Amino acid sequence: MNRAECDPVDEIQDEEFKWRGDPAETFSDWTIEIVAKKVAQGSSPSSILAADDPPDKDDDDSLLFPVETYHVHKCNLAYGKRKSEYFANLFRSGKKFQESKSSTSRIALDPLAAQAFPRLLNFVYTERPLEVDTHSATALYFLGEYFGIRTLCQHSKQFFEQDISLDNLDTYYEHSIVFQNETIQTVLARFMGNNILEIPPTAPIVLDANPSLWANVVRNFHHLTDEGSKLHLSKLVAANGTSHLDELDMRTLMDLTDERKLPQVHPSVALQLCELEDRLCQNQKMPATSSSQSDLSSIQRRCSVALSETWGEIEIDNTTTAVTSLLQNRKSVFLVDLLIRCLCKAKDDIRKVRNEMNRIHSFIKNLKPLPESRLHEVQYEFTVALPDEFVEHNPETHFASTYVQPAPYSSKKYPLFYYVEI
Repeated sequence: MNRAECDPVDEIQDEEFKWRGDPAETFSDWTIEIVAKKVAQGSSPSSILAADDPPDKDDDDSLLFPVETYHVHKCNLAYGKRKSEYFANLFRSGKKFQESKSSTSRIALDPLAAQAFPRLLNFVYTERPLEVDTHSATALYFLGEYFGIRTLCQHSKQFFEQDISLDNLDTYYEHSIVFQNETIQTVLARFMGNNILEIPPTAPIVLDANPSLWANVVRNFHHLTDEGSKLHLSKLVAANGTSHLDELDMRTLMDLTDERKLPQVHPSVALQLCELEDRLCQNQKMPATSSSQSDLSSIQRRCSVALSETWGEIEIDNTTTAVTSLLQNRKSVFLVDLLIRCLCKAKDDIRKVRNEMNRIHSFIKNLKPLPESRLHEVQYEFTVALPDEFVEHNPETHFASTYVQPAPYSSKKYPLFYYVEI
């Protein structure tokens, strides 16, 4: 059959995907055997893949696992813009390695990477866009790093940077753990920091993720972020630390609560964070972060400040409350500091209330009754909120024709119709 009689589309597809064809007809000169072998989390990439000089097949336990065989071509693997540096170096080595003697590479991959390997071959053999989705992006990035295919790394990274969302955050994190990929975890941390208010404390990424990921989130947290986001981040940090107390160490806790990124903490988790630090100190995982036994650590000081700002909301009436229990377990130096701060804050709040009452009293004294004969001249009226304490201590004050509502929490009403002369 001459060239004119060939279907050009079929010819192009056969050329692009010739690794799928019959090895004799495509003149395949190399074989790749991919062993889908589950590896322990925490393994480095070098231990996930087989060594350059693999053991004899009879001694290889990979025979116990599924094996996929690919008949490939050295020219496609080791030449061009999408070439593999791994295979290029291997092919240049001559007969130095066992692989070169048998023209076969047996490589053990995690099932995620093994499943994505055909996409790697399609990418190397063609100029087409990378076939990638949420479930393959991390594996393809890993394969690109191991086999030295820089363009594969670039394309897969570009995809997952644009694809990461609150809906698939957990998937990307789980895959990044499988491959111990710091690049993807950094992208995750940056995304989480930019969308921190959208992540609730009960989210799986908070309760299940290793504290090191959240330490990365804090490190990448912008120092100009609004106060509300920082307070919310402190709630997420507390939830994550509490869920991973056995894995947490003092160094990581210090990273999680870095004062430069978290100058304030949310009052609702202040005692929880104090409890975390105290328990870590008791476990002797690291010395206390304060300079002496009489000093407060940075995080405990911030927690004391947060609690004192909301001193009126601390529920300590019932001795069985969780708050009471947490307070009872605090060190005396913390309790003394908290008491002093609460007293100072309460004194300041009382002073502000008195000043406001005096201001209202002065305002009321300057009001003059509006004669009924002039009511038709006035087209406006307004209401003043008076504290119950003021009205009860000023019974001689009389008004008419409309009402003053003392305060939102009171149901009492006092008649008033007035005008102010300017």
